[in-house]
Amino acid sequence: MEKSQKPDPSQPQETMKQNKQESSDSIYDRSLEYSYFVKSHWNPLDTNFQDKLVHNYFDFNQPVYPHLTSHKMLQYMRIVLVIPSILIFILSLIKLRYSSLVIFLTQWANHIVIISFILSIYSGTFKYQHNLKLKRYAAISTQLAFVMQLIVVSIYWPLLHKLAMEKIMETTDEVMRTYLIYHMLFIHSIPFAAVTINVICSKVIFIPGHCTYLIMVALLYSFVNYCGVKYRGHFLYPFLKWEDYKSFVVVFGLTICGATLHIIVCFFVYHFKTQQLKAAQVYSKQSKTQESKSQ
Repeated sequence: MEKSQKPDPSQPQETMKQNKQESSDSIYDRSLEYSYFVKSHWNPLDTNFQDKLVHNYFDFNQPVYPHLTSHKMLQYMRIVLVIPSILIFILSLIKLRYSSLVIFLTQWANHIVIISFILSIYSGTFKYQHNLKLKRYAAISTQLAFVMQLIVVSIYWPLLHKLAMEKIMETTDEVMRTYLIYHMLFIHSIPFAAVTINVICSKVIFIPGHCTYLIMVALLYSFVNYCGVKYRGHFLYPFLKWEDYKSFVVVFGLTICGATLHIIVCFFVYHFKTQQLKAAQVYSKQSKTQESKSQ
């Protein structure tokens, strides 16, 4: 009699692996892969897809460095970081004209920082961590806050700081002059530092297609700036006088530069964050291995 051929025990395992691979490939949505060129990534009107996209790349509930900060510590840190921006807003409300909180880009950027932190904190809670709509708003505001602060800091310090200080020195009220000096220093530095720390410590990867939201904000602010110039009777920024076509050219140029900056930031954040997340995964595996060995 011929010997019965023994079944290869590896065959069922290989079949299971193959079936599992085929199953995962059929479920996996390749449209969610990180890309600068997928058309659906650039469509803010497709809210369902945007929710999926944000869910894939934003997690405000988990810190990037779990070995350094816990979830609770991350939430406390966000609360501490947003307090100075809130104080800046309150003092501006008390000391400045109400219109100043509306017509200046720096104030807009500070408002969006506050909004982004509030939404980040709520999205980081266990109660709302699966609320995709809230997470989408948190993601959009966080990206807007960071890029807008980057624009504000890049324009103010090299171009406007000296002019602003000269104008402040003309103020006769000593108390008001002192307040304005510190106000200009703080509002052009602290919110930027706060949102940068939040971006670094949170599990967020910026989405290139979301620069469309920045373009919308830029166009809206341009109209508000125009209205502010007409209301105040003088220009708010020396490069936006609204006297001729040059202001429209400046708005167009700044909008394109802002969108480009957003995409550049996405590139660096993506590569920086993927390295962070890989390091965190390695640390997590090592910790679990050590725990299992100790047990």
